[in-house]
Amino acid sequence: MIIILYVGTLALLGILLYATYSNMQRYNDAVRSLRRYNYGMLELTELLSNLQDQETGARGYLLTNDTSFLAPYHLGRGDDEDRLRAADSLLVGPIWHAQLEVLRNKCDDVEEQLRALVSDTGAHAQMTETSIAGLRAHKVAMDELREVHGKIRNGSRPSPPRGTSSWTHRSC
Repeated sequence: MIIILYVGTLALLGILLYATYSNMQRYNDAVRSLRRYNYGMLELTELLSNLQDQETGARGYLLTNDTSFLAPYHLGRGDDEDRLRAADSLLVGPIWHAQLEVLRNKCDDVEEQLRALVSDTGAHAQMTETSIAGLRAHKVAMDELREVHGKIRNGSRPSPPRGTSSWTHRSC
Protein backbone atom coordinates (compact mmCIF):
# COMPACT_ATOMS: atom_id res chain seq x y z
CA MET A 1 0.00 0.00 0.00
CA ILE A 2 2.79 2.45 0.92
CA ILE A 3 4.66 1.59 -2.28
CA ILE A 4 1.58 2.46 -4.35
CA LEU A 5 1.26 5.83 -2.58
CA TYR A 6 4.98 6.46 -3.06
CA VAL A 7 4.83 5.63 -6.79
CA GLY A 8 1.66 7.73 -7.17
CA THR A 9 3.31 10.67 -5.42
CA LEU A 10 6.40 10.37 -7.66
CA ALA A 11 4.17 10.20 -10.78
CA LEU A 12 2.25 13.30 -9.68
CA LEU A 13 5.51 15.10 -8.92
CA GLY A 14 6.85 14.14 -12.37
CA ILE A 15 3.70 15.47 -14.07
CA LEU A 16 3.93 18.75 -12.15
CA LEU A 17 7.62 19.07 -12.96
CA TYR A 18 6.93 18.51 -16.66
CA ALA A 19 4.10 21.07 -16.63
CA THR A 20 6.33 23.63 -14.93
CA TYR A 21 9.16 23.03 -17.39
CA SER A 22 6.78 23.27 -20.35
CA ASN A 23 5.33 26.56 -19.07
CA MET A 24 8.81 27.99 -18.53
CA GLN A 25 9.77 27.07 -22.11
CA ARG A 26 6.68 28.81 -23.48
CA TYR A 27 7.42 31.84 -21.32
CA ASN A 28 11.03 31.97 -22.57
CA ASP A 29 9.84 31.65 -26.17
CA ALA A 30 7.36 34.50 -25.67
CA VAL A 31 10.02 36.72 -24.08
CA ARG A 32 12.45 35.96 -26.92
CA SER A 33 9.78 36.72 -29.50
CA LEU A 34 8.84 39.99 -27.83
CA ARG A 35 12.49 40.99 -27.59
CA ARG A 36 12.96 40.34 -31.32
CA TYR A 37 9.83 42.37 -32.09
CA ASN A 38 11.06 45.30 -29.97
CA TYR A 39 14.52 45.20 -31.56
CA GLY A 40 12.88 45.15 -35.01
CA MET A 41 10.75 48.17 -34.14
CA LEU A 42 13.83 49.94 -32.81
CA GLU A 43 15.62 49.33 -36.13
CA LEU A 44 12.65 50.79 -38.02
CA THR A 45 12.55 53.84 -35.76
CA GLU A 46 16.28 54.40 -36.23
CA LEU A 47 15.81 54.03 -39.99
CA LEU A 48 13.18 56.78 -40.04
CA SER A 49 15.31 58.97 -37.80
CA ASN A 50 18.34 58.55 -40.11
CA LEU A 51 16.27 59.43 -43.17
CA GLN A 52 14.84 62.49 -41.44
CA ASP A 53 18.37 63.62 -40.49
CA GLN A 54 19.48 63.15 -44.09
CA GLU A 55 16.48 65.11 -45.29
CA THR A 56 17.13 67.95 -42.86
CA GLY A 57 20.78 68.09 -43.89
CA ALA A 58 19.93 68.12 -47.59
CA ARG A 59 17.43 70.94 -47.08
CA GLY A 60 19.98 72.88 -45.05
CA TYR A 61 22.52 72.42 -47.82
CA LEU A 62 20.06 73.64 -50.45
CA LEU A 63 19.21 76.71 -48.41
CA THR A 64 22.74 77.71 -47.37
CA ASN A 65 25.06 75.97 -49.85
CA ASP A 66 27.11 74.89 -46.80
CA THR A 67 28.43 71.35 -47.38
CA SER A 68 28.67 70.66 -43.64
CA PHE A 69 24.90 70.10 -43.75
CA LEU A 70 25.55 67.05 -45.94
CA ALA A 71 27.30 65.12 -43.15
CA PRO A 72 24.14 63.22 -42.08
CA TYR A 73 23.43 62.45 -45.74
CA HIS A 74 26.87 60.95 -46.33
CA LEU A 75 27.00 59.12 -42.99
CA GLY A 76 23.51 57.66 -43.19
CA ARG A 77 23.48 56.36 -46.75
CA GLY A 78 24.89 52.93 -45.91
CA ASP A 79 23.00 52.56 -42.65
CA ASP A 80 19.56 52.54 -44.23
CA GLU A 81 19.90 49.21 -46.01
CA ASP A 82 21.62 47.68 -42.98
CA ARG A 83 18.73 48.71 -40.73
CA LEU A 84 16.17 47.33 -43.17
CA ARG A 85 18.08 44.04 -43.35
CA ALA A 86 18.26 43.86 -39.55
CA ALA A 87 14.53 44.55 -39.20
CA ASP A 88 13.81 41.96 -41.88
CA SER A 89 15.79 39.33 -39.98
CA LEU A 90 14.12 40.20 -36.67
CA LEU A 91 10.53 40.47 -37.88
CA VAL A 92 9.93 37.10 -39.50
CA GLY A 93 6.86 35.93 -41.31
CA PRO A 94 5.17 36.66 -44.62
CA ILE A 95 3.12 39.58 -43.29
CA TRP A 96 6.20 41.33 -41.90
CA HIS A 97 8.19 40.69 -45.05
CA ALA A 98 5.41 42.18 -47.19
CA GLN A 99 5.19 45.29 -45.00
CA LEU A 100 8.96 45.69 -44.94
CA GLU A 101 9.11 45.35 -48.72
CA VAL A 102 6.69 48.28 -49.06
CA LEU A 103 8.83 50.24 -46.60
CA ARG A 104 11.99 49.30 -48.53
CA ASN A 105 10.44 50.63 -51.76
CA LYS A 106 9.47 53.89 -50.04
CA CYS A 107 13.00 54.21 -48.63
CA ASP A 108 14.41 53.75 -52.12
CA ASP A 109 12.12 56.51 -53.38
CA VAL A 110 13.21 58.85 -50.59
CA GLU A 111 16.89 58.11 -51.14
CA GLU A 112 16.52 58.67 -54.88
CA GLN A 113 14.85 62.03 -54.19
CA LEU A 114 17.65 62.94 -51.76
CA ARG A 115 20.31 62.07 -54.34
CA ALA A 116 18.53 64.24 -56.89
CA LEU A 117 18.29 67.14 -54.43
CA VAL A 118 21.92 66.98 -53.38
CA SER A 119 23.30 66.54 -56.90
CA ASP A 120 21.15 69.34 -58.36
CA THR A 121 23.88 71.78 -59.37
CA GLY A 122 21.34 74.52 -60.18
CA ALA A 123 20.59 74.85 -56.46
CA HIS A 124 24.10 76.10 -55.67
CA ALA A 125 23.54 79.64 -56.85
CA GLN A 126 19.89 80.02 -55.94
CA MET A 127 16.72 78.05 -55.49
CA THR A 128 15.44 77.28 -59.00
CA GLU A 129 12.07 75.97 -60.11
CA THR A 130 13.69 72.58 -60.59
CA SER A 131 15.06 72.46 -57.06
CA ILE A 132 11.74 73.67 -55.62
CA ALA A 133 9.92 70.94 -57.57
CA GLY A 134 12.51 68.44 -56.27
CA LEU A 135 11.85 69.58 -52.71
CA ARG A 136 8.12 69.11 -53.20
CA ALA A 137 8.60 65.65 -54.71
CA HIS A 138 10.90 64.69 -51.86
CA LYS A 139 8.38 65.91 -49.28
CA VAL A 140 5.71 63.70 -50.85
CA ALA A 141 8.07 60.69 -50.85
CA MET A 142 9.06 61.32 -47.22
CA ASP A 143 5.41 61.72 -46.16
CA GLU A 144 4.60 58.39 -47.81
CA LEU A 145 7.53 56.77 -46.00
CA ARG A 146 6.33 58.19 -42.67
CA GLU A 147 2.84 56.87 -43.36
CA VAL A 148 4.10 53.33 -44.09
CA HIS A 149 6.38 53.46 -41.04
CA GLY A 150 3.47 54.60 -38.88
CA LYS A 151 1.25 51.80 -40.15
CA ILE A 152 3.91 49.25 -39.32
CA ARG A 153 4.61 50.76 -35.87
CA ASN A 154 1.00 51.32 -34.89
CA GLY A 155 -0.54 48.35 -36.63
CA SER A 156 -1.37 45.22 -34.76
CA ARG A 157 1.31 42.61 -34.52
CA PRO A 158 0.58 39.69 -36.88
CA SER A 159 -0.66 36.66 -35.03
CA PRO A 160 1.43 33.48 -34.84
CA PRO A 161 0.76 30.76 -37.39
CA ARG A 162 -2.12 28.43 -36.60
CA GLY A 163 -1.26 25.34 -34.64
CA THR A 164 1.65 26.96 -32.83
CA SER A 165 1.72 28.27 -29.32
CA SER A 166 4.33 30.96 -29.95
CA TRP A 167 6.04 32.94 -32.66
CA THR A 168 8.42 31.30 -35.05
CA HIS A 169 11.80 32.76 -34.26
CA ARG A 170 15.45 32.30 -34.84
CA SER A 171 17.69 32.01 -31.83
CA CYS A 172 18.74 35.33 -30.32
